[in-house]
Amino acid sequence: IMGCKNTIIPSSVESIERFAFSGSSLEQITIPETVLSIGDYAFDDCTNLNTISFEGGKIEGRFDFSNCTSLEKVTNIPEGVTDISSAFSYCENIKEVPDIPASVMNMDSTFYGCTSLINTPNIPEDVTSLFETFKNCERLVEAPILHEGIVNLSGTFSRCEALAEAPKLPETV
Repeated sequence: IMGCKNTIIPSSVESIERFAFSGSSLEQITIPETVLSIGDYAFDDCTNLNTISFEGGKIEGRFDFSNCTSLEKVTNIPEGVTDISSAFSYCENIKEVPDIPASVMNMDSTFYGCTSLINTPNIPEDVTSLFETFKNCERLVEAPILHEGIVNLSGTFSRCEALAEAPKLPETV
């Protein structure tokens, strides 16, 4: 796996284990709809990874693509994912992210250090904490709409120098 650059996970695979591709030289990965779980740090430190394609499906739990410094594009985030905390932290070349599925409940530090991020993803209704979610997103120009259920915004917009205006805070914060 370490020398492989482009990978299409076979449709017979249901789980990608913890650390499976961590630190590999992958550039592109296609994950089929048959994959139901991705272990912690499975793609952590894949510094050459630039494109992640999910073919649909429903992934339970959380996944992690942190420190994928060349990552530019994520086609979608599958339904069923509940935890994307730190999922894309330090992916400094990611400019845009797709809609966040309604199943997501944890987004702490999700885009921490994504210095090229410019678009504003939606925040699902069940998310209550955005601890450092957009910290160091230097090019983020617009804050997401923050719903009433959010109670923790600690460090969320720290060092977001391009924000045109301060986020409108919900009364629950």
